[in-house]
This record gives sequence, C-alpha cells and structure tokens, in this order.
Amino acid sequence: MASILIVEDEAPIAGLLSDHLTRRGHAVTVAADGEEALVQLGLGADPAPSPPELVVLDVMLPGRTGLDVCSALRRAPLPRQPVVLMLTAKRNEEDAVAGFEAGADDYVRKPFGVAELV
Repeated sequence: MASILIVEDEAPIAGLLSDHLTRRGHAVTVAADGEEALVQLGLGADPAPSPPELVVLDVMLPGRTGLDVCSALRRAPLPRQPVVLMLTAKRNEEDAVAGFEAGADDYVRKPFGVAELV
C-alpha cells in the first residue's frame, strides 16, 4: 500500500486518520507542525530516504502553515513529488484557490467524513 504523511496539529484528528489508514494497510507517519513535516519530507537538514506517496496536510499549523509546507515541497528537487491533499477548517473559495496555487492536488474542508477521505 501507500506511504502517507499526515500533518495535523489536532491530535484526535491525526490519530483518527492514522488509525483508519493503518487499518487499510498504509504506512502512516504523523507530524504535528510545519517544521516537523519539512523534516519528515526530507526538506530539513537531513534528507529523508524517500518522500511519502501522499501528504494529508492541514492548512492552519503552528509555525509554518500548510501553504508554506506545500510550496516548499513543490519547489524541492525530489525524485518524485507526493500527492498533497489539503485538509482545513477554512471554508471560503479564496482559501481553496490559495491551496491549489501552493501546489495542492485536492482540498478537503473540515468537518469531513473519514470514509470519504480514506
């Protein structure tokens, strides 16, 4: 199955997603903020061996926002770019457009159905 990085500062949401995706056979890691996400994506001081296939990325994170992380990821010379699914409580059209402009492949608004996201 897929390798997935969940970047979510709300522990209950991160845990719920991680549990559901792990039960479906995916290899899941979790980052609680933008800086930790960059490290796990191999964009920090020590490059990661290989980026995940999918990044589920919250927009409103402590420190660097999900938009910042997505933009940095898209600029990085990785061997392959992961799919980025932005997950956010922001509801207006301008926020969705900003997510796509930052490089997101899809944009899911909270609250969301876990089954639909998975």
